[in-house]
Amino acid sequence: MPASFPEIINSRILTFVIGDADKEGFRVHEGAVAQLSPALKQELYDSQDGIITWERVSRRAFEQFIQFAYTGDYSVPAPEKDVYHERREEANSKHVQPEVVTAAQTLQQEPEPEPEPEPEPEPESAIDHGWGFATTTSKKYKKKKRVMYVDGEEVPLVATSTIANTKFAAKDFKTINYSLLAPRNNYESTCDPDDAINLNDSYSEVMCSHVALFHIGSQYQIDILKTLTLHKLHTTLCRFKVDCINADDIACLAKYVYAHTSDKEEALKDLVCQFMASNTRVLSANAKFLELLEDGGALVRDYFSYVAQRVW
Repeated sequence: MPASFPEIINSRILTFVIGDADKEGFRVHEGAVAQLSPALKQELYDSQDGIITWERVSRRAFEQFIQFAYTGDYSVPAPEKDVYHERREEANSKHVQPEVVTAAQTLQQEPEPEPEPEPEPEPESAIDHGWGFATTTSKKYKKKKRVMYVDGEEVPLVATSTIANTKFAAKDFKTINYSLLAPRNNYESTCDPDDAINLNDSYSEVMCSHVALFHIGSQYQIDILKTLTLHKLHTTLCRFKVDCINADDIACLAKYVYAHTSDKEEALKDLVCQFMASNTRVLSANAKFLELLEDGGALVRDYFSYVAQRVW
């Protein structure tokens, strides 16, 4: 059971010194981190001076980890914008398709007819009441605007509330609605992977950020963190439309996974290898991916085991 919020904010303040961050470190409540796993709780307890050093953890990974410790989720970093734009423009210029104008487009290009003028209103009719003069009537009556004058300026009157004169049934109380002005979680919109993947953007850092958090979860047996990172990485890969240009991202992901993941963590390696095997035809046209295969090792072994399953 997670620690209560009062337990967290009243716990000891620890200082985490991270590998690529300032030596001043990050100050964190012990209760927020210790609740994640017994192994992590023991490491914090053994630190009598309250200083924890994690040399192999990056600043970004630690910030996401602490966000997860306090809130149960973490924000997904934004992709690098327009990394592949020039390469894609160059590739497209070699295969220029002739412009085809469809019938629907032709119709859209025709100017729209001008609207017909509205008929003028009929003159008001005069009514003789037999008193020597006539009055006129209009078919439409406009409600007079209620105004008052302050210092010579016209100010509209605001209608008064009718709540006092309204009768309510007891059941109407439950229908009252108070719309929230802000999300209950301030970071909710930043925690989900992008719905739409831009082919010109690079997502290698986004994917590797999930892997870095997975490694922290693996080291300290934080199963809920490991599952969450796999879920977000899988979601990103499902939405990622790989081609011979942005396949660089997949090569970087595979290289990072196999350089930092132990052999016992098969779930992460299986996820990456299954995706690569599903996109073998496209990846085989990417230079970085082919260079990765030339290095051999466990990656090539695991990758071809999945390729073989798809072929035979």
